[in-house]
Amino acid sequence: MEGSGRDGGVAAVAAVGEVRRVPFAGPKWDVAVACGSLKGGRADWLVEKCSELGASSLVPLLTERSGSVGGSSEGRWERVAAAAMKQSLRNHRLVVHPALTTTQLCEMVRRAPVALLCAAGAPPLREVMSMAESRTGDGVEAGYSEGGGVLIVGPEGDFTPEEVETLVAAGARPVGLGPLRLRVETAAVAIISCVSMTHPRTQPPGC
Repeated sequence: MEGSGRDGGVAAVAAVGEVRRVPFAGPKWDVAVACGSLKGGRADWLVEKCSELGASSLVPLLTERSGSVGGSSEGRWERVAAAAMKQSLRNHRLVVHPALTTTQLCEMVRRAPVALLCAAGAPPLREVMSMAESRTGDGVEAGYSEGGGVLIVGPEGDFTPEEVETLVAAGARPVGLGPLRLRVETAAVAIISCVSMTHPRTQPPGC
């Protein structure tokens, strides 16, 4: 459709069709990470890459070694996630949730199809995932291939032994990401990359 503009020129008018909501189609992986203390734009980078890799949401964690999240951080991370959504052609923006304590995270772990906790010295991620897939009847396989779950990354200095014990008691499964010591943002990107590329076996229509 065309119409005359104020200056006598021709203005193009696009007809807008019915708005259609597209449901999230991939496994919903929530990345719970203690990123509030990261400096120099590292937390922004973490948010951007998790969004590009298809994470459903980011959950900042308040732990003994990362006890605060800046007041303006969550709003900035939402803007970073929105820009990353457009760049990567996602249908849905990564959701940035309010920060949770370890106790609140345990409730999230109990409700999740599966929860994977990055931990030094734990069995390799691929081994834990392979073992889970070979089992039936406990809901784990459905969590990997269909429902996603929670991916947990601790702060700089890691979780305290007590926090790890609490999370494991709630149902989190410790997994290793290799023999090297990783930064918080590196570990978060590594684990969402692994689960995104490995599961599901068929490409989802969009996330």
